[in-house]
Amino acid sequence: SRIFRKSKVVFCQQTSRFSIPNNLLKLKVNLEKTDTRSDVGQFDINLDFVSAVKQLIGVYIINKNCTIDEIAKAIDVPRHTLQRTLKTHGTSFSELLAQEKFVRAKDKLMNSSSKIAAISHQLGYSDPAHFTHAFQRWSGMSPSEFRSKNLDI
Repeated sequence: SRIFRKSKVVFCQQTSRFSIPNNLLKLKVNLEKTDTRSDVGQFDINLDFVSAVKQLIGVYIINKNCTIDEIAKAIDVPRHTLQRTLKTHGTSFSELLAQEKFVRAKDKLMNSSSKIAAISHQLGYSDPAHFTHAFQRWSGMSPSEFRSKNLDI
């Protein structure tokens, strides 16, 4: 399925063009490299629905405005439709958001010297303790333990 149902690509015309929803154009552009994964910046709208939603979550996390309402608005579907579609694919928005936060947290812990409180804030947590608790749930260890174990390798 296509992520942007109302987007059009028009070929073989006097001019070629494509449309992008206005709410995506309003996102801040983050010029610093925030992730070392090789697929960053390679967003493909022809992916399956869940992968496309994951990519959008990655974009919105960078801008600290990653809510189910914002993602639903970006793909031009009602919130309930997004929830229902993710459920039919065996996942939920909160699961996808947590997965993306965990991937980014691991990357930041291994590849930057940022303080844990700063990483917590970058990922949208209001309190570093909430981030630490979530990271322990995901990995079985605290962010500082994870960092020290991965720096020793």
